[in-house]
Amino acid sequence: MQKGVRLYYLAGAADIASDYKTWKEKQSNAVSFGGGVFMEQFFQFCHEIDAHAKLVSTADGTNLRAGRFTLEYRNPNPKGFAGLRYHLRLIGYMFGIMASITRFKPDLVLLGIAERYWFMLYIFYFSRIKFVPFLHCTLWPRMKSFDQLTLAQKFLFHLTGNFLEHRCEAVLAISDAIDSQISKITRHNGLKIFKFRPIYEPTLFNEISSPDWNQSPFRIIYVGRVEVNKGIYDLLKVAKLLKKRGGGEVFFDVCGTGDALLDLRNAVRQDSLVNIHIHGHCDRKRLSRLYSQCHAVIVPTTKDFPEGFNRVSIEAILCGRPVIISSAAIESKIAAAALEVSPSDAGGFANAIVELRDNRNTYERLCRGAVAAQEYFYDNDAGWENALRNIMIKAGGLTDVMRP
Repeated sequence: MQKGVRLYYLAGAADIASDYKTWKEKQSNAVSFGGGVFMEQFFQFCHEIDAHAKLVSTADGTNLRAGRFTLEYRNPNPKGFAGLRYHLRLIGYMFGIMASITRFKPDLVLLGIAERYWFMLYIFYFSRIKFVPFLHCTLWPRMKSFDQLTLAQKFLFHLTGNFLEHRCEAVLAISDAIDSQISKITRHNGLKIFKFRPIYEPTLFNEISSPDWNQSPFRIIYVGRVEVNKGIYDLLKVAKLLKKRGGGEVFFDVCGTGDALLDLRNAVRQDSLVNIHIHGHCDRKRLSRLYSQCHAVIVPTTKDFPEGFNRVSIEAILCGRPVIISSAAIESKIAAAALEVSPSDAGGFANAIVELRDNRNTYERLCRGAVAAQEYFYDNDAGWENALRNIMIKAGGLTDVMRP
């Protein structure tokens, strides 16, 4: 077997050191089932093909070198600049990434972020390095058309499209919404898109009890980043609206961290919203307990977030729960278990919650839809690992390594 394959993964804001330790020690301390599990799968994949890998996260953290893995944190915008200063920061970040790639000498670079500045990687045009975009999010918010983007955004995506056409082997994409966007910026040139879906181990959900509609109070869980564009303030409006309406208790459990966490805590305290419980970071054991207690999962993504296949909506399915989800995040594979609501429509989200709380037939129908969809997310052949193997076999040069 060929030895010494080198993979460079330009990832998003993941706690890669924590995920590495979880994989290495086989512990269960990831914030959610999806994020941590995905990174653990990447580490296992590299181990299986005897690859050396460098992962770069856009989060803040402490760098780590462990055996075949080099883990590095590079926050491209630590001060939260916007406008021109944001783009200048990102350009500087990409220069640093190019230097890092040059030093590491990878066979393949997985591009998970900074898609508007991929064109800068043309500097490697005559190198042997292969590039594969690894898209977990859409290129722009799915509820916007290309024509609604600014001129600057269109120009940058035009450059991105040229890079995809002329320098990339293929694209790994998690969502159907990505296909049309890739086709648009590459002028329908037929660039191969390998679809994958998040794959889970069924044992992760063994400890989660079945939902009980009769259990009181009615509980809704939010899991994920506590950010404005994830709809956290819309959730606050929903809680206020339900409290004002009365007619039955609804409690919200908020799990996760983010830039809006402190402001959310202050708002809940100021408005005396005793129906919202903010838990912050939750390990899997605690998250499993909260999922067992909840009746439904809410995903209130705003229209401004470029959501791919929202993993929390999948966790809802695998927990056997209905999901109340924004149109900015819904995928067809979860539709049988979902109530779809327009983004930022607090009244619509409130009505969906009341429908589940008060209508047992609706609730149980969506629970059955969730159970029926579960097998779709347990099929290992549909995961990103097989898609990546197929891309590299197609590309040539690493064929022997990439065969299972």
